[in-house]
Amino acid sequence: MISTSYDVSKALTVFKATGEITVQEIIQAIETFYAETPTKLTLWDLRHAENNTVSSEDIDRIIEIIRRHSDEREGGKSALVVSRDFAFGMSRMHIAKTEISKINISYYVTRSIPEAMEWLGL
Repeated sequence: MISTSYDVSKALTVFKATGEITVQEIIQAIETFYAETPTKLTLWDLRHAENNTVSSEDIDRIIEIIRRHSDEREGGKSALVVSRDFAFGMSRMHIAKTEISKINISYYVTRSIPEAMEWLGL
């Protein structure tokens, strides 16, 4: 499950994933985020999520959705907070692919919420 909360004063959206999540749930959370008024900053708290089935092709699907909407968040920042090695590696792959795709949103992966908040400038 992915829950979403907003801190309008900080222009921050927090996505918190728990338990087994699917790529489709991630895509739905992204689509819903962009359908509303997207904030410049996002924090994806994936520390309690379980998903060992994300593939490189799934990341490409996610990036394509982000690319379609990236002008709405130009100059935005997204921090991904993970606890597992697999999620860390897949997050690094996501970041590399967004850089190659020239998406004007900065991404960062860490294992620490405080470090993510600091990188976001909060």
